[in-house]
Amino acid sequence: MPPSANPPSHGDEAPPPPGQGTAPVPVEPRPPAFWRRTVRLMLFPEQWAEAARYRYAATFWPVFWLLIVTSVVVAVTTGQQLLRQCGAFAKSYDQLYQPMQLQRGTLTVLPAQGRQLLKLTSRGRELVVRPTVQTVARDTGQPQMVVLTKHDLILTGSATLPFVKNPLAVPLLTIQAVLAQANGAKIPSGPLRPAEVPAVRIDSTSLGNLVRYMTVPTLGAFAILGGAINALQQAIWAALMVVLGGPLVMILNTRLGMPLRVAYRIATAVLAPILALKCLLLALGIIPPESKSLVTIWLLSFSPLALAMWAGVLASRLYRPTPP
Repeated sequence: MPPSANPPSHGDEAPPPPGQGTAPVPVEPRPPAFWRRTVRLMLFPEQWAEAARYRYAATFWPVFWLLIVTSVVVAVTTGQQLLRQCGAFAKSYDQLYQPMQLQRGTLTVLPAQGRQLLKLTSRGRELVVRPTVQTVARDTGQPQMVVLTKHDLILTGSATLPFVKNPLAVPLLTIQAVLAQANGAKIPSGPLRPAEVPAVRIDSTSLGNLVRYMTVPTLGAFAILGGAINALQQAIWAALMVVLGGPLVMILNTRLGMPLRVAYRIATAVLAPILALKCLLLALGIIPPESKSLVTIWLLSFSPLALAMWAGVLASRLYRPTPP
């Protein structure tokens, strides 16, 4: 008796493999090794449709690994961008701003002909120097401010973290100790004592040394903390793409009676090349981490759904039953 032309639609059965009829096939044949599977998902579109034949975990883990790697690359790239900006600021400091000195935790502005007192504005945050001010009131009228006063660095408004008191004051003696260490001074362990912390001049040289001194800790913090935050954001995006892409794949395979759970495997598989491409573009510096360009918007918003539809068409062709 010839095989039935009606595809299976019960249990955990996947569409039959290419070139065969619609006889039930185990949904969970042994998948290729992890690294081989990951590379094939990134490079070969037919592997997206092939993902329908394996357990969801066989596709989920390669995509999850790519998501983590991409998240860390985004975070480290952001850290590198910040360090480059800080390095450029340090180089230009002597040309634009008056030098300052920290001694015994006290800030002093040094005279410099033709240069102004430090004042910066970036992304709605303002950094100002008020060397004669002892403290800053809670309500400054500036919701996001960083203020250098005579004895403290004070963060006000939304410049602080949600769970940190507002305003947050960091003693300048602590800043002085970090600057001194960055410039080669040895600071005794234990509580800081003003007499034991060398005086530091704030200028292009000391700020440049500070940027180099903080490079490894900054990149490490961005890789761990920033990577975790980016991973959460990308996981939400990926879940949304799978939820929206799965029904598209199922609709395109209505003739096969493809269950939604199988369609979700294909919708997950198409995320692999997108994450790999995004990681490559970021690593090469082709797109910045916070780019709002059409390329980035396409990568994040539309391409997973387009590839899910493409993979759905591939699946409908690969699993087309042969005539009796």
